[in-house]
Amino acid sequence: MKRLTDRCGWIFRLDMIAAMVVLLLMSSCTTTDKGQADLADPALPEQAAPVYSCYFGTTHGHDSFSGHNRQTKNTVIDHLDQAKTNGYQFYFITDHSQYDTFTPDSWASTLADVNRYTTDTFVAIRGFEFSENDAPGGHMNIYNTPEYISATAPGVNFPYMYDWMIGKQTSTPVYASFNHPEATQYNNWDFLTPERRDKVTMLEVINGVGKDKSGEIVGKLHYTGFMNALERGWRVAPIAGLDAHVPEAIGKAEYRTGMLATSLTKDGLLDAMGHRRTFATYDRNLCVQYTVNGKIMGSVLDNPATLNFAITVADPDTGDENDKITKIEIIGDRGAVAASQAFDEHSVTWNTSLNAQYRYYFLKIYTAGKKDGATAYAAPVWTNRP
Repeated sequence: MKRLTDRCGWIFRLDMIAAMVVLLLMSSCTTTDKGQADLADPALPEQAAPVYSCYFGTTHGHDSFSGHNRQTKNTVIDHLDQAKTNGYQFYFITDHSQYDTFTPDSWASTLADVNRYTTDTFVAIRGFEFSENDAPGGHMNIYNTPEYISATAPGVNFPYMYDWMIGKQTSTPVYASFNHPEATQYNNWDFLTPERRDKVTMLEVINGVGKDKSGEIVGKLHYTGFMNALERGWRVAPIAGLDAHVPEAIGKAEYRTGMLATSLTKDGLLDAMGHRRTFATYDRNLCVQYTVNGKIMGSVLDNPATLNFAITVADPDTGDENDKITKIEIIGDRGAVAASQAFDEHSVTWNTSLNAQYRYYFLKIYTAGKKDGATAYAAPVWTNRP
């Protein structure tokens, strides 16, 4: 895989709008029963559709504040330097909050470091990992809170944490992800409420820095956990968490979280997270975007009878045959393949219509060089079917 030389992102317009429609503002005079002339309200111009770009990075990283990694070259700065050097456009610091090395001072210094390293071309965000290790536990990253809690504190469990997180929503958004989920973790995906579902918006379909037989760093697939979370009613979009505990791993992994955002800023990425405009990809620069009935991926629809998909997938490495898109699948409830289309190009579009029969739909994208499954998993849309 070639590295990106231009990290500005691939730009798409929703609904294929080439330009904003200019409306003539018409006003009409009417006469009241008092003989006065009133002006009717002018027609309002149509709003321009948002313009989204693909940005690539990771939502999961650890340094020496995670307790068991006390090497001298394992600081927040070391991680952010490596991320910038290796072309990441965003990198989130999410240390385990239960260790004695995770303190109010480390929490404050992490925020100072991520703010200092954020520029027009790179965004760093602070979060923490809530690590419930007692079965049937699970880990979660919680992003952008002003404070933190530990899973090992007295009286703290998943319901407590969910509601604590909701209470920390103040002037800035707060969101969370399920991390490296096994099939029945998080008490078998229990404790769901609409308010909690609005905050836990992502799930790591890809995670980790394990090595394959050749010694290459690969991310483990957590597809079963993803499907089980969707079936239990959580509305989560796929992400890829590097979960690096040493900075040397950052430059060796190809997989990324992709986000569709209107700008490469903290606010832009948080908006993408909150609206579930994310995808997990084993390819460092494969861009995926689609709409259904004009609504961007991650949206909740109003129980339509027909679904009109407009899909665009592109890889900029046109000189690499392995990066050709070979197939796109539209996946419905319980992993059913609702539609499939073959391709043999680096940039493809696919417009298709389906009868709405499932509660959710998402995309799996395949490329020529990956022989053991899909390369990317894109956020669902939810139909609101009962």
